[in-house]
Amino acid sequence: MKPLIDQGIKAVLFDNDGTLVDTKALLLETFHQVLPRVLPNSTFSEQQLVHGIGKPLEEQLHEFTSDEACYEQLLNEYRIVTNQLLESMVRKFSGMDQLLDALHKRGVALAVVTSKREQPCRVGLRKCGIEHFFNFVVSPDNYVYTKPDARPVLHACELLNVAAHQAVFVGDSPYDMMSGAGAGVTTVAVTWGISPRAQIEEMSQPDYWCDSVADLSALLLGAGGTAHE
Repeated sequence: MKPLIDQGIKAVLFDNDGTLVDTKALLLETFHQVLPRVLPNSTFSEQQLVHGIGKPLEEQLHEFTSDEACYEQLLNEYRIVTNQLLESMVRKFSGMDQLLDALHKRGVALAVVTSKREQPCRVGLRKCGIEHFFNFVVSPDNYVYTKPDARPVLHACELLNVAAHQAVFVGDSPYDMMSGAGAGVTTVAVTWGISPRAQIEEMSQPDYWCDSVADLSALLLGAGGTAHE
C-alpha cells in the first residue's frame, strides 16, 4: 500500500493526550489525589477513570457525581492539581518529534484537535518540544463544539484549508474516531495511549490501527520514513 501522503493526504490532525504526549500517569495521579477528597465514600477502577478521557473534562467529571456542588469542587480541584503536576509529569512519546519533523518537511499541514483547554495543551506540547509544529490547536475554549461531534475536525480542516478527504485524524480514543468518521476524514487509532483497544473497537471503527509511532510513520510516510524508537 502506498503511504497516505502519496494518496492525496495534505493534512494530519492529532489528538493531544495519549496520542502526541504521554499524560496517562498525570491524569491518573490527578484523579487519585482529587477523588478521595471530594468523594471520600466512592471508589473507582482505573477503567472507570479512563473511560471518558477524550471528551471535555466537564463531561468526564459529571460521570462521577450528579451532585452539582460536588461536581464544581471536583472540577476546580482537578484543574488545580493537574496544573501543578503538568510540567513535571507530561512525557513525549519516543519518535514523535522525528515524525512531526518529517511531516513538516514534506509540506503536510498539522493541527491538534483536543478536548483539553488550549493553554495546558500548549504547555504539554512545549514541554515535549513539539508545539512549534502545529499551525492550530482546536480546543473547547476556542471552538464551541467538542468531540465526538464531527465539527471540531471539520473546523481544523477549514483552518488548514484542506477538504476532509485530504486529512487524517490520529487519536487514541473512540471519541477521536467517532469525530473523525463523522467529518469524513481518514481515521487512525493508536494503541500506545490511554483508551484500551477494546473500548475503541466497541465504540468506533477506525480506518487504520497503529501500535507504535514507527507504525504510524510507515503508514503516513512509507517504510523508512522516520520515527525510530
